[in-house]
Amino acid sequence: MRRVTRLLTAFGALLVVVASGTAFAQASIAGTVRDSSGGVLPGVTVEASSDALIGKTRSVESDATGHYQIVDLRPGVYVVTFTLQGFSTVKREGIELAGTFTAQVNADLKVGALQETVVVTGETPVVDVHSAVQERSLNQELIDSVPTSRLFMTLGVLIPGMNISGAGSGNGSQDVGGLLGDTMADLTINGSRTSDERLYVDGMSIGHPERTGSQASGLTPNMGSAQEVNVKVTGGLGEAETAGVRVNIVPKEGGNRFTTSTFLSGSWSALQSSNFTEELKARQLPTPNEMKRTWDINPSFGGPLKKDKIWFYSSFRHLKADNCTHVAFVSRPFMGRPSRSLQFFNGAGEAMFKVFVRRDAERNLLADQVQRFDELRARLGG
Repeated sequence: MRRVTRLLTAFGALLVVVASGTAFAQASIAGTVRDSSGGVLPGVTVEASSDALIGKTRSVESDATGHYQIVDLRPGVYVVTFTLQGFSTVKREGIELAGTFTAQVNADLKVGALQETVVVTGETPVVDVHSAVQERSLNQELIDSVPTSRLFMTLGVLIPGMNISGAGSGNGSQDVGGLLGDTMADLTINGSRTSDERLYVDGMSIGHPERTGSQASGLTPNMGSAQEVNVKVTGGLGEAETAGVRVNIVPKEGGNRFTTSTFLSGSWSALQSSNFTEELKARQLPTPNEMKRTWDINPSFGGPLKKDKIWFYSSFRHLKADNCTHVAFVSRPFMGRPSRSLQFFNGAGEAMFKVFVRRDAERNLLADQVQRFDELRARLGG
């Protein structure tokens, strides 16, 4: 019996944040500032503050039309403060941001002393009136609570209308209890193609260049270091190269205090039961996934190197799913070209993991790797 073990670590890619912004479009707060008569107010200082920001605050001034926008804000809860000489200060609390959502926060300032502060409380805006993009944000609480293998594809398929296909996915099945382990699969929605999917970490594409940037890169992001997972399902607009699903994993950045967390889960065959009867088998229902043993060990640690200046966050993950029953050497056309791969299958006959022979710049198989593949197959009787 072969075991498939993937060691996932973000320790070698230690995240150190020196600047307060990032290179990828994130959440923002925008709106219009007016006086009590309805006239627009230019020159109003608008400040967004949150523990999620290095330096804790970000500020701008309203323009000639009274409009303002504070961009590149990390996920978190914000307080927005409006100040202008000769007017009362207005403070809006409890603005929760996620993904690339733009929260519309308007303010009406009344003439009064600068020392007077009006605190406004209310629900966080839920409709993004600045964009037609449809996005779902999965936060850390959801990532840790859902009984799956905590991979972006097994989380993304929870979105209504989302489909999953590919290695180990069981043609659309859910990953119940993390049985699939670390397997590659594709997400599609609204009739999109699997090759249209894109995967990013903080805006940086980690897709496979041979699949035009789609998600099958062989790299499994460490979800213990993820602040949230943003899934754009439609409305890519002009900045999107395809109309498919786009997944962006926002990493954690640490903070002004040291924190640590550890996620542990595991199971084995003695804890699994089955209601797959001979009657169901006769009706040609697919065989349920079988489990031998699986576990997920995911400790994380972060904090300040210098408060309000430099933060760090590191995470390590060991994810194992011992479900492999046999290995096959596969030679067949792929996208109109010859391909060779080593594929690992579970007890249900589904491919759990695939290793492909590499290609050159013209997308031809590398001759030396083809030779080694054929020699290995002949030696092992594949």
